[in-house]
Parts: sequence; C-alpha cells; structure tokens
Amino acid sequence: MLEAICEMEMGHKDSAVKALHEALSHGSNYGYVRTFVDEEACLNLLKAYLKIRQKNKKISWNSVPLSYVELLIENSRVADNVLDTLTPREMEVFNLLVDGATNREIAKKLFLTEGTVRVYLTTIYSKLGVTSRAKAILLK
Repeated sequence: MLEAICEMEMGHKDSAVKALHEALSHGSNYGYVRTFVDEEACLNLLKAYLKIRQKNKKISWNSVPLSYVELLIENSRVADNVLDTLTPREMEVFNLLVDGATNREIAKKLFLTEGTVRVYLTTIYSKLGVTSRAKAILLK
C-alpha cells in the first residue's frame, strides 16, 4: 500500500495502480479494510483504481472484486466523516487523548473532573464505533 502511495506521489500513476492492485489482491483474500483506509492518500488512489477497472474491462485483474474496492472507498469516507460527529468539547477531549494525555491530565487541562472525562470518553467511543482508547486514536 505504501509503495502505491509513494509511486502516486512521484507521479507514476501506472506503477501506483499496479502496486495497489498487488496489495488489494492480498488484502481481498483476507478481507482487510484498515490496511487501506488508514492511509490518508488511499481514497484518491482507490478511486483512480476503480475508475481504471470500470473503464477498461480488458484488464485481467479479476483477483480483486470491484465490490471489495467499493467497500474500501465507502469505509474511507466513513473514517473521514466520523470525527465530524463530535461536539467541539468532545474534539478537545479527543485531541488531548490522541496527544497521549491521561484522563487526569485531560481533566486538569480542561478544568473537568476525571469522572466527567470518563463520560466524555464513553460518548466519544460510542460515536466513533470503537471500544478502546487505542482504537479511537487510530481514527485520527
């Protein structure tokens, strides 16, 4: 995946698409999603790949189902939009969480009690669809 992104950044679109196809071939066998949607540059690359596949039916890349690529694109959009559901105060708590602050440090910095921070974190986790601090941080 990173090779594909690097190739695209260097302006080598054909090489980028080929590298992406290879990564997708491996990923689709196991249903990997996060590997592809966690990289910011991935969405545009996935869209370019899908466009090429839809336009050029002669390309024999059937090892990667188009439905899998469409799923990855949709999940990339969801990952981008999920943080928009947080209130400004929840974003303050979330940003401190991402910076590695403990609940006590977040409480002190935002003039809250630790109990209030825990309530905020529970709400944030629920909105983000995660169950832990580590998983929430991965969405940043």
